[in-house]
Amino acid sequence: MFRTGRLTPLLLAAGVLALPALASAQSGRTQPTPTPTPKQQEASQTTSDVPNLEKVKVIESRGFVNFVKDLNEQGRVGYRLEKSVGYGGKGADQTYAAVLRLDPGHVYEYDWLSSPNRDLLDLRLNTLAKKGFYFADAYPLTACSDDSSEDADDRSTVSLSLFKFLKGNVFLFERRDGAAAQNREYKFFVGKIGPGKNPKETIQVALDSAPAGFRPVKLLFSKSGWFDFRVSVLVERDLSDAAPAKVEYGLVKEVSGFEKEVNALAARGFRFIGGGRMGTVNFGMLARQAADATAYTFIDDEKHAKEFDKTIAAGNVYHGLLEGDLRCDESEVANQKLVFSRSNGVEKREYRIVSLLEPKTRQLSAAALEEFRRLVGEGFRVRDIFYARGLNVIFEK
Repeated sequence: MFRTGRLTPLLLAAGVLALPALASAQSGRTQPTPTPTPKQQEASQTTSDVPNLEKVKVIESRGFVNFVKDLNEQGRVGYRLEKSVGYGGKGADQTYAAVLRLDPGHVYEYDWLSSPNRDLLDLRLNTLAKKGFYFADAYPLTACSDDSSEDADDRSTVSLSLFKFLKGNVFLFERRDGAAAQNREYKFFVGKIGPGKNPKETIQVALDSAPAGFRPVKLLFSKSGWFDFRVSVLVERDLSDAAPAKVEYGLVKEVSGFEKEVNALAARGFRFIGGGRMGTVNFGMLARQAADATAYTFIDDEKHAKEFDKTIAAGNVYHGLLEGDLRCDESEVANQKLVFSRSNGVEKREYRIVSLLEPKTRQLSAAALEEFRRLVGEGFRVRDIFYARGLNVIFEK
């Protein structure tokens, strides 16, 4: 079993959540970085008997600090993060799960950061990148702000609580074999959401004018104050690519016509690469990647048991997730959707979905983990992991 515990209370400012117990000038690293050669020697020693180590495994940790600690314990013996998700609990008690894949002969190290000043995020992310780390994932965190008006009418308090919450993200970074050289560069493109503000136009202009090689890797949402909503796109550039191609990107922002707008771009050769929801607004990021047209279908994550097989049978393949909205201290995202694309002649694929938690205890199920191992042994790969009334893994072959 992996160690668990509580994360210190979150301090929220400027729409980004700071984790005070570990938020040093740069990050939450708690141990010195070994030099590359000892790391590679350690990996060679600890993974020399690869048949005795699982090729793919699942870990679950309560609290983000423990999650990073567990990732580092597994990384020292050659396991690398493949897929991850945060769910359950509230704030510091949120649970994180990850699918890890063994990479024999190598070791992995994980670090994290957040910032109370979003204007410094570019600097702080690139400071970590200069130490050889690269972006692995980001997780939403929310908390309710204190209501100092104790004498407020109950109805008005409930109404105001819908607006008095803060939203931000914590960023997870990965490093292989103690690399010390920078191999990635990061930028944020930010747009405000609100009356008279057009985040779609602001971000689209930034994407269009970005130097060749920068590609979107995460769509993020933040909130500070009552009406200060922002959407951001984290973009990444591979410094080893000497002659990157300039890719055209399209940002979709819609309330009710989201699927129609996405498919209008898909008909022009754009492909869905990620998206999310904040309140009633859906955002999607697409890249022009093909000459032919396709079409996307979106189904609610809670309907996957009934709709997944039907959608595949109708000539689609699983494509990814449209992430849902995590509100004030809630334990599960709302309005998350599974995304499917028209197969367009792709060889027929086989899918399995395994629910990993025991219904009563909400702990990892031994029977489900055995099914997980069996599918990996049969050549299935982990296509995605998501939480919808349970922790679910999508397998594809």
